[in-house]
Amino acid sequence: MALVPGPPSIDSEYDEYLAIPDIDDSSLVPYTITNSANKCEPEEILLGCRARPFKTIHGPSVKFKSPHRRVFIPSEEIELQITEYERSVTTHLLNPNLYTIQLRHGDFTWTLKKRYKHIQYLHQQLRLFRASLNIPFPTKTHRERRESFKHVATRDKDSSSGTLPRFPSKPDALVPDEQIETRMQQLEEYLRNLLKIPIYRDHHETTAFLEVCHLSFVSGLGLKGKEGEILKRTRSTQPASGGCNCCGLLNLGICVRCNYVCSDVCGSWRRRWLVVRDTFIAYIRPRDGMVKCVILYDTNFEVSSGIFSTGLRRGLHIINLSRHIVIKCPTRRTTQEWMTFIRENAHNSDFIRSNRYHSFAPFRIETMASWFVDGCDYMSAVADALERAKEEIFIADWWLSPEIYMKRPAIEGD
Repeated sequence: MALVPGPPSIDSEYDEYLAIPDIDDSSLVPYTITNSANKCEPEEILLGCRARPFKTIHGPSVKFKSPHRRVFIPSEEIELQITEYERSVTTHLLNPNLYTIQLRHGDFTWTLKKRYKHIQYLHQQLRLFRASLNIPFPTKTHRERRESFKHVATRDKDSSSGTLPRFPSKPDALVPDEQIETRMQQLEEYLRNLLKIPIYRDHHETTAFLEVCHLSFVSGLGLKGKEGEILKRTRSTQPASGGCNCCGLLNLGICVRCNYVCSDVCGSWRRRWLVVRDTFIAYIRPRDGMVKCVILYDTNFEVSSGIFSTGLRRGLHIINLSRHIVIKCPTRRTTQEWMTFIRENAHNSDFIRSNRYHSFAPFRIETMASWFVDGCDYMSAVADALERAKEEIFIADWWLSPEIYMKRPAIEGD
C-alpha cells in the first residue's frame, strides 16, 4: 500500500502534497489508444536542436487543456531563477512582494513578474489535479492520463526523491523584511522542483503560469516575446461590424463612449491568448488552439490605453492599417506591462517607418532576391530553390499549373 502525503497541518511550514502520484494498478482498465483530433504525431527533433521545428505550426490545432498538447522542447530543461523583488505594503497588504522570475528554455529567455498569490493559485490547481488521479473516472481520456502517469511515477519516483515540490505555506504578508531573501529561495526551489516533474510541468495551469504556448519555442518566429491570457471584446476587429451606427456617431467620434457602445451592447468578452513577437501580434482561442487573428506591424500601427481610447481603465486598443482590437487586461500593472512591451517592440521594427516609394517593406542589402528578364531563367531558379528546400515551401501565385515543365528540355529526374 502506497503512502500518500495528506494536507498540511496548521503549524506546517511547507505543503508537500505534490508528490509523484501513486496509482493502483487494479483501478486501470485495459484499452486501446486510437488516433484522435487532439493527438499529434511525435515530433522529429534533430540532435542538438534547442527549438521546436517550424513545421509544427502547420500541425492540427490542439486545445489548451488537452493532455496531448506539446509546448516545450524535448530533452531541454527549464532554468529558473528569482532575481529580485518589489515590495509595496501600502497597495498590496496580503501580497506585498512582486517577484521577478528569469527563465531559459533552449535558446529562448523570458521574464515573469508574479506575486505569492499567483504561485499559490498554481499550487492549489495542481493539488486538485493530483487528487483527481486517485479517482478512476470511467472516461477514456482519464484512463489514458492515469496510465501515462503510472509509468511516469514508476520511472521518476526514485530520481525525484528528496527534490519534491515543497510549497512555503506562510503568506507573504507574515514574512518580515529580513526573511525575504529566504522566501525567494524557497519559492525558487519549489518552482524548480515542480518543473522537473513532467506531469506537473506539462499541465495547462503550469504553462499558463509560465506564459507559454505551442508557438513559444518554434524556430523562425523570432524571440520568445510576451504572452498571456486576456479578454478580447467581440466585434472590435472591425468598427461598426454589428451594424449599429446611430446617426453616424460611430464615425464622428462625438462621445468618448460612442465608439464602444455598440460593442458593449451587442458584443461580449472572450478569453484569448495574446502573443507578441518581433514583427506581429496574434491571439489564439484556447478552447481549440486556433490562431484567430494576426496583426502585423506597419506604418499605421499604434497601441493606446485609457478611458478615451478604450472606455476602460484596464483596456488596450491595438490598431494597424487593416485591423484593430480592444482587449482587457487583469490588472492595471499588466496593462502597463503589455503596452510598454508592445510599444518597444514596434519601435524597434523596421516596418513602422516610412520607406521610399511608399513601400511597406524597408530597404535592405544582401537580400536573397534576384532580377530575372525572362521566364526561362526564373522557372529554372524556382525549380532549384524547391529542390534545396529543407523544411517548408510557401507558394503564393495567381495561377499554378503542375503540368508545366520548369526546366526545358525535360530530363528524367527533373
